[in-house]
Amino acid sequence: MHRNLGILMETVRLNIAGREYPLRAPASEVENLRRAAATINNQ
Repeated sequence: MHRNLGILMETVRLNIAGREYPLRAPASEVENLRRAAATINNQ
């Protein structure tokens, strides 16, 4: 049984190395994920 533990989840689409990845992540982590994807793409 799934319980809402008060964590707001968001669906984000990250473009990493030319591929798009739809992810569900805690809203508090979305900016970190976007920053990490940008770092990878800039390498």
